[in-house]
Order: sequence, then structure tokens, then C-alpha cells
Amino acid sequence: MGDDSVCGMTQAGVQGTCDLQISSGPPNNTVLFMVCTYKNVCKPFKAVPCPTGESCTIEDKLGTADCIGNNGKTEGQPCMYKNDCVDGLMCLGVQGQQATCQMLCLTPGQTPPFDAGADGGPGRGGCSTGKTCSGALDPNQFPPWVSICK
Repeated sequence: MGDDSVCGMTQAGVQGTCDLQISSGPPNNTVLFMVCTYKNVCKPFKAVPCPTGESCTIEDKLGTADCIGNNGKTEGQPCMYKNDCVDGLMCLGVQGQQATCQMLCLTPGQTPPFDAGADGGPGRGGCSTGKTCSGALDPNQFPPWVSICK
């Protein structure tokens, strides 16, 4: 809505977003207040977790991540929205087919830009028993260090 630069950054380096401007109205429309919001900082695989009820969602191929509220769906459940799945899962599917919540994992041989620690099991970079980490995500949308469990 407004100039985001007025919001500045948090101590964690998160740029604020100007979501709302309160103005005096006609005839001058003088801006009286600007309301800024700041996303919660997180790192996937619970390296820096989100608050309860939120999921750390990877936003782009650079690995930018933020916390969003989730709808509590677990691995294998059908989903439609980015925020349907619990933390550590992502709503993924093939066009024309029902998407499902799928477990994310650390791609073997890749290093994330943060210390994720050793494979911490399901939801912490590893996969559920009987599944392996595959590099099946689109590299134009996701960083190379994240894959899905199959």
C-alpha cells in the first residue's frame, strides 16, 4: 500500500511491509499513520521453528521462508492450499490430479544456507520409514537443497 522503506527491519533482518495507511481524507489526504507488519522468521526443518499452529513455508528458489498458519493436514492427506499442511509438509501435486501433503527433506549431497543439523528424522530433514528423499521438485521454484520424500 505504501512505502515499505518506512517500516525498516527487525533485529532478525525481516523487512516490514506497509499494509495500511490512515489518512486525514479530503481535501488534503495527509497520511497520519502507517501500519507495518513483519513476518515471523523461520528456517525449514525446525532449524528455526514457527509458533504453534504455523508452518515454515519455503517461498521461492532462493529458500526464503516464512511462517503461515496451517490447517492441520498430515502426510498423504488431500490438500488445495499452501497453508493446508502441518509444518514439514507441503501441498504438492501433478496438474489435473488431487494434490496431497508431502514430507519435505534435505536433498542428499546438498547443503542448505543454514545449519539444519544432521538428518533429524521426519519433519526435520529426513523421511518417514520406507521413504527416501528424492530431488523431485522444480528447480525453477525451489532451492536445490529441498526435496520430497517418496
